Amino acid sequence: MDIDFIMLIDDDRLTNFLSEMVINESNFCERVESFMSAKKALLYLQNSQALELPDIILVDINMPGMDGWEFLEEFSKIKFSTSNVPKIFMVTTSLNPDDKKRASEISTLSGFYRKPLTSDTLASIQGVF
Repeated sequence: MDIDFIMLIDDDRLTNFLSEMVINESNFCERVESFMSAKKALLYLQNSQALELPDIILVDINMPGMDGWEFLEEFSKIKFSTSNVPKIFMVTTSLNPDDKKRASEISTLSGFYRKPLTSDTLASIQGVF
């Protein structure tokens, strides 16, 4: 599967900038879109449906308003009109082993990685496809 579109969800502008830079330098996909709010990203997904869904979503855990866990819960409620549902990966600074364990128990989550995003992380993510 070709990866055309990645959605980044992180409330830190610098993290999004650096992640975009790594993705672009790796020629990983055609398009990267950053959201600094999980709620705004969720609205985008609910309104896009099959028109412009990302292939991959990279989401942080700790964010104001709606954290990564809440995002995953709400994402699982979306009824997509296509079988090409985005694969979600958590990319976080969390060193808490409970977060990694919790992530492994969520069926809509395809992986759990530590920040910063690297070309090795992208290669690992690509291996899921």
